[in-house]
Amino acid sequence: MRSWHLLCVCLLSLCIPASPALGQVKVKSHPPAVKTRTFDPKAPPADMPPLKAGEAAVCESKFACEVQLDVEITQPPAGKPTAKVAGVDAALRLTVIIWLPTEASKKIRDHEEGHRQISQVFYERGEKVANELAQKYVGKQLDIAGIEQTHTRPVIERLAHEFCQEYLGAIEVPSQTV
Repeated sequence: MRSWHLLCVCLLSLCIPASPALGQVKVKSHPPAVKTRTFDPKAPPADMPPLKAGEAAVCESKFACEVQLDVEITQPPAGKPTAKVAGVDAALRLTVIIWLPTEASKKIRDHEEGHRQISQVFYERGEKVANELAQKYVGKQLDIAGIEQTHTRPVIERLAHEFCQEYLGAIEVPSQTV
């Protein structure tokens, strides 16, 4: 009876030439989506996480981070272009699926419910953590070779991925150790 967490990261990046809302940070934490599914222990569904030896049920928690980075790119008449993060817009999600055998005891139900509560306690901290993290990203200088998307997009996507990894490292990873 463990809590099984799946790393789920979605990335979205946007390049803009200039941003009137320089330094804008927006973080939206969506309400957690919680489902309970039952299964026949003799024939568990294919989409259910595998049970370990001695387990009767499992709580699957999926933390997700989606981020859009607004980047200001300038090209001086002579010289290398510069890029700076002008804004961060992040969306946070938590999906929990409690997998219970069809004849689950109250003790098993309560145990898996405890795993759900742990995931939600950590998720409730997420908006504050993501806001603080986003503030560190605003103003960050990016090293780009040119202003074309072939040069800027990979750099911005890498930074968006880094943001989500930091967020998940601060929220999802500790939730697994409780």
